[in-house]
Amino acid sequence: MAALSPSGPRGKGGLNLPSISANFHPSPRSTTPSRNPNSPSSDVAGRPILEDSSSRILAIGGCPLSVPRPLSAPRPPAANLPTNHSSTAVNLEQPPQVSAVERSYADAALNRKVKRPHLPAHKFNALRPTKEGNQFSLKIPQEMYLKEVENFKFALIGRLLSHKGDKPRFTLELKTELQHMWNISNEWQLIPLGKGYFTLRFSNAEDNALAKGQLLWELAKGQLRIREWMKCFDPFKVNSPLANVWVRIHYLPIDFWNPEIISGIGRFLGHPLTIDGASAARDFGQYVRILIEIDMSQPLPKTLLIDGETVSFHVEFVFENLPLYCSRCRITGHTPTMCRKLQQNGQFALVGRKLTMDKGGVKQQLPVVNG
Repeated sequence: MAALSPSGPRGKGGLNLPSISANFHPSPRSTTPSRNPNSPSSDVAGRPILEDSSSRILAIGGCPLSVPRPLSAPRPPAANLPTNHSSTAVNLEQPPQVSAVERSYADAALNRKVKRPHLPAHKFNALRPTKEGNQFSLKIPQEMYLKEVENFKFALIGRLLSHKGDKPRFTLELKTELQHMWNISNEWQLIPLGKGYFTLRFSNAEDNALAKGQLLWELAKGQLRIREWMKCFDPFKVNSPLANVWVRIHYLPIDFWNPEIISGIGRFLGHPLTIDGASAARDFGQYVRILIEIDMSQPLPKTLLIDGETVSFHVEFVFENLPLYCSRCRITGHTPTMCRKLQQNGQFALVGRKLTMDKGGVKQQLPVVNG
């Protein structure tokens, strides 16, 4: 063992460290330290020295010392590193395994313990795009697609209808409210799709029937419209002239405010969804208020004859906040005078409330068509 010398290198706190010869090659460290009878038991300061079986100093005065690794000893190979360093290209044939996630943020908020499986590596290599001419395409096997569709056999599509001025709702907040209403014991998912649409994915037919027990669910902020799930549903390509509109039925005597009578009047206008709570409780007697799904492509009637056995009278309809409708696109949200497709095809442009058309650099004013 190298002797301690006052002239050796000095460590922290002025401690004289032992001088180690360049030819000194320590052997692997033993797990059970032992004493060498020929080595001193303490340093010049009287502190005890702990050695192993190869007379290597492990500690002085209870402070552990690190022994440098011999330069001749081979460095252990790093784990999971390729031995060939000549290329830095990524091997796409064997993608890294995706580690399992114990719980997501939603799982933690709902106190669920869900362990998601690993994503198999062969999933990445099953399909490959092909090039035909200047276009790439990816062919999807029908068997693979139908297997994925099977996961949605108990699913529904929901549309969140918010009141004007309401702030957007978080998905977790909406699911918590629906769970409180439905009290479903099995796991289910609320998947946002965009534009207020959601996929409600249930695991059994009972939960599916419970959710679609009502076509419209009243929420603390807005309503949730339920419909059957469909394949290849894209909320950004939904072209529908249907709109949910609150309708006031005037001049209906209060003794005719039977839910069946009100629903029958609503079917004349479209598909009745729900009756206003104040109207159902007869707290407000000037008119009946009902929410109806109306086809905006059809003319809106103004009156209806109510024919009783002893009395007959007319009721009138007032539509609240009718949405804008474009007869060109057959969707709600804009009028023909605002339609971008018409502007692109006919080079229309909106100037204030007037519609102009550019013909050869000369702008001509056109009559505005009511949408």
